Amino acid sequence: MTEYVFRTKNGRAQLVKGDAFPTERALLRLEDGRPAVLLIAGRRTEIPSEGAYLTAAALPSGMHTPLILSNGERFEGPPVAVFAGTLFFLPPTHERLAAAEAGAEEALEKIAALEKRVRAIEDRIQNTNIF
Repeated sequence: MTEYVFRTKNGRAQLVKGDAFPTERALLRLEDGRPAVLLIAGRRTEIPSEGAYLTAAALPSGMHTPLILSNGERFEGPPVAVFAGTLFFLPPTHERLAAAEAGAEEALEKIAALEKRVRAIEDRIQNTNIF
């Protein structure tokens, strides 16, 4: 059995724990422990704070996109493949990895600009005699 933990953010359910290895049965839960509802392959599963079990035998073979409903919001999860009595989440695509890398680069540029600005403010304050 594999445990999959999701972080819900910006309309997406991001997988923060778990792997892409096939499993027959998985425990699904939200990172913050909120209760939710999982919709996958026309099946509805309540996810209490401690999580809920999902079995490959209960799902038809193929690719499925899970939807998680929590606190009146809808979150789309990563694709799930169900084949030969096992299920697994697909690893991130190159497109998703490239978008994450671009976001990280943008954040680093903003941090560098802020560090430069803070240094300038500190230099100005430290060279000021208030007495």
